[in-house]
Amino acid sequence: FSIHESMMVSIHKSNRLFKSLTDISQSNENDSNKKEIGLIQGMLIELMEVQEIRHRILARGKGNVENMSEEYQNREKSIIAHLEETNKNASSYDPELVLLISGYLINYYDYLEFYADQQKKQTSLMISLNKLKSLGGELKDLAIEYQGVVLAQLQRSRGELNAQMERDSFLLLSAVVFSILFVALVVWLVISRGIVSRINYLIDLILSGENVGFQVDKTSGDEIGKLSKALSTLMTDQRQLNFSNEILEDIARTDELGDILEKIVLWYESENKGSFCSVLLLDEEGKHLVNGVAPSLPSFYNESIDGLAIGPNAGSCGAAAYRNELTIVKDVRIHLLWVDFRKLAEKAGLRACWSQPIVSSKGKVLGTFAVYYNVPKGPTEEELNFIKFMAYKAGLAIETNYQEKALKESEERFRNFMVHSADAIFVHDAEGKLIDVNQKACSDLGYSREELLNMYVSDIEINCAPEQLKDM
Repeated sequence: FSIHESMMVSIHKSNRLFKSLTDISQSNENDSNKKEIGLIQGMLIELMEVQEIRHRILARGKGNVENMSEEYQNREKSIIAHLEETNKNASSYDPELVLLISGYLINYYDYLEFYADQQKKQTSLMISLNKLKSLGGELKDLAIEYQGVVLAQLQRSRGELNAQMERDSFLLLSAVVFSILFVALVVWLVISRGIVSRINYLIDLILSGENVGFQVDKTSGDEIGKLSKALSTLMTDQRQLNFSNEILEDIARTDELGDILEKIVLWYESENKGSFCSVLLLDEEGKHLVNGVAPSLPSFYNESIDGLAIGPNAGSCGAAAYRNELTIVKDVRIHLLWVDFRKLAEKAGLRACWSQPIVSSKGKVLGTFAVYYNVPKGPTEEELNFIKFMAYKAGLAIETNYQEKALKESEERFRNFMVHSADAIFVHDAEGKLIDVNQKACSDLGYSREELLNMYVSDIEINCAPEQLKDM
C-alpha cells in the first residue's frame, strides 16, 4: 500500500506538470515553441498511456515489464530519450519549459523506481503463493497416503479378526459339549464388545468422508479409542485443506468480499457446534469497527456494535483491534472488558467471546475474527489454532479486495482526466492509428468518436510525415 501510494503521488505530480505545460503553451506566442510544446504534450500523453498499461499489468497479477509489449517498451524509451535531448538543448527554450521538462523526467524516474519495487513485492507474493499451493498439494498427497495406510491396516485387521472369529467359533462349538454356560458367556463377551461392527463402521465412515463426530466407548478397548481419535484428526485436517483451497479459488476469482467472509464464518460454525462467529472491519481512520458479516448473531446486536470505537476496554473485539493481540474472555458477565456491554450481551444470550485480530501481510490491523458461545467457555489449543487459521484466510481476502479497489480507483482517475481535460487529446499507436480521443478532440475537429478512431494522424495533420510519428 505504501509503494502504491507513492506511485499515485508520482502520477498526480505528473498530471500537475502536464497542466503547467498546457498553461505555458497557451501563454507562449512563438509558433515554433508552440509546435515543440505540442510534440512534448503528445509524448507525455503517451507516457500516461504506458503508466495505465503498467497498472493493468499489476492488476492482473503479472507485474513484470516483460509482459508489456515490446512496442510500448521501445516507445517509452524513445520518449524519455527525446525529453532528455530536449533538456540538454535548454538554451533555445523558455526557462520555465526547461524546468518543467526536467521536473517531469525526475518525477517519471521516481515512478519507474516505485514500479520496480512494486514488481518485486508482487513477484515475492506470487512465489509465496506458489509455495503455499505446492505445500498444500504435498500435504494433500501425504494425507491421502496416510489414509491409504490406515485403511490397509484396518482391512488387514478385519481379515485377521474374521479368521480369529472363525477359530473362536470352532472352539465355541467344541465347548458346547463341555459346558452350555461357558458358550453363553463367550457369546455375550463377543456381542458386548461389538468389535467387528465398530471397525466396519469406521471404515465406511472413512470412505464416505462425512463430517461426523466420533463417540468412543471406553469399554471397547484402548486400540479402538486411539484409532478413532487418529481418524478424526486426519479427517479434520483433510476438510481444512479442502476449505483452504476453496477460499483461495474464491479470492482468485475476485468474488464479493462479503460472500467470502460469510463462507469463512459459516464454515467455522459448522466445524464447531454451538459457536457464533463474526468478522468486523476496521474503518479507514483505524478508529472504529464496522459490521462485516455475522449471519448467526441477532440483528439488534450487530446494529449496536456497528461503528464501535476501539480501545483497551472496548469489549473483546475493540481491545483485540486496539492491542493487535488475541483477546480471550471466558465469561462476559464478570470480565472488565465487557462492563459497558454486559446488558447487550445478556440480551443476545452471549456468555463467552474470543477475538483474533485480522492483519495484513505488513502487520496492519484490518479487523477482527470473533467467536461467541452462549455458555462460559475457554478455548482449547486446537480451537486457538483454528481461530488464527480462519483470521489469516479472512485477512488474505480483505487485503486482496482492498488492493483491487485501489487499482480500479487509480484507473478511473486517469480515465476522468482523459474525459474532462480542457484540451484536445489524441492517443495513437506507432503507425499513427488513432486508438483513443476525448470529447474535446471530437468537438474541435467536427468528427464523431467512431469516425476519429477509424482515422490516422496523417488524416488530421497533413504535414505529418510517417517518420515523424516516432518522435511524437
